[in-house]
Amino acid sequence: MAPQEKEKMAFVTPDGCFQFRKMPFGMANSTVTFNRMMRKLLDNLQNADSFVDDLLSHMQTWENTCRCLEKCLVALAKLILHSDLPSVNSTTLISSLLDTL
Repeated sequence: MAPQEKEKMAFVTPDGCFQFRKMPFGMANSTVTFNRMMRKLLDNLQNADSFVDDLLSHMQTWENTCRCLEKCLVALAKLILHSDLPSVNSTTLISSLLDTL
């Protein structure tokens, strides 16, 4: 979410006035924003693409598919680690993602 857009999505509760830091789920353009982020993430990876919430790999062998998936998961882990989410142990995150292969 662009900083200048925060005030446009401010909301009021009995506890005060608040603004979102990131795009909240359920917003009208959240799917477009998510897809744009995934396309940027996968832009440098050959034979990898995204569709809605799926990662697509266009490979001829299972081994190449696993290597492509590993690169996708590492790129995703790096993105998560560089966001302003609460601190995450990078080694634990990447190894847990790679253990799914």
